[in-house]
Amino acid sequence: KSRCHVIPFFPYPLNRVAQALREEGVVQDTAAFLAFYTDGCLGRARQLAKEGMGLRKDQWINEFLLSGNNEDFLKELASDRPNAVEALTVWLAFVRDAVLLKSGAAPADCAHQDRLHDIRVLAGRPLQELSAMAGQIVRARKLINENLNAKMALSLLKERIHSLWDI
Repeated sequence: KSRCHVIPFFPYPLNRVAQALREEGVVQDTAAFLAFYTDGCLGRARQLAKEGMGLRKDQWINEFLLSGNNEDFLKELASDRPNAVEALTVWLAFVRDAVLLKSGAAPADCAHQDRLHDIRVLAGRPLQELSAMAGQIVRARKLINENLNAKMALSLLKERIHSLWDI
């Protein structure tokens, strides 16, 4: 018999992760996002801060969710499968924030503190659309994880999301 045991560790509180990142020079909104995005993993949050995740997440939101002309961006993103999965996670958190605001949550509960204007605009959409959008993002992530061509999965997502939004 194996003597190995699983020892569960609970995530570090998000506010403490964000505080630690701010003390290391990360901008407050980016620190709050990274704390949320990494589920309280300070080491991963530090790594993503060094890799410029704050700028990447904004590019992913601007180029895919808020723009209708993004074929070059889509091709570039699809060429890097792990990056595509990260982008999908960022987009899902963005839609989650809109659902939270629509449901009456405080803006401080949003992961994308620096994008509250865009989130409020998105929160003005019907809940059914937001739910459909979240479902499409989850479906695209599942397809990529099942080794479907990332460009195909992202193209399908783009088509479905942009048809909901008339972009």
